[in-house]
Amino acid sequence: MSRRPWFPLFVADYRGGTLDLSLEQHGCYLLLLMTAWQRADNALPNDMRLIRAVLPAMHGHAFNRIVPPLLDRFWTLGDDNCWRNPRLDAERQKTDKRSANARQSAGKRWGHASEINGIADAPAMLPQSQSQEERTGTFGKMKRQREWPTHGAVSKRRGTIWLKSGSSDFDLYAADYRAKNRIDPPLDALGGYWFNICGEAR
Repeated sequence: MSRRPWFPLFVADYRGGTLDLSLEQHGCYLLLLMTAWQRADNALPNDMRLIRAVLPAMHGHAFNRIVPPLLDRFWTLGDDNCWRNPRLDAERQKTDKRSANARQSAGKRWGHASEINGIADAPAMLPQSQSQEERTGTFGKMKRQREWPTHGAVSKRRGTIWLKSGSSDFDLYAADYRAKNRIDPPLDALGGYWFNICGEAR
């Protein structure tokens, strides 16, 4: 996976500088920017065969009509024989600086790698806010506060209804259940059962 899966695109700046481009030129220019962004050197080699390989298939005449003018207008050929886009280089420097600052801040927060049990890169960690006893106590309280179903409670997600044994509704649903399964519905700890709302399929 690329270490740079996105790149900044300032829409107003881009549109303002490319108002005269055709649809084909826009597509090629954006693909060239993306290709350079994902390369380690942030540039395009001055090799038309390689540049053509990163673009969708097109006739040679179309390539010659579209790509060289784009390179001449928006890119600069450097001493290293690579095409560079000045704005793309500036944005790369900004993002690299931000990444370095973020790494440095994380290092200050979490200490050096050797101080955190040999972990090379400290992942983001949630603060430890409760002890084991506190969490267990909270869970116990939550469990005690749980609301048990009342007669006629409906679970829309499961499409079921909870009915208490001994009610006329329970008896009707239980008769349907027995007809299909040839056994009585198994009662839960509260003496009821979650029946299918529409009854048992025949």
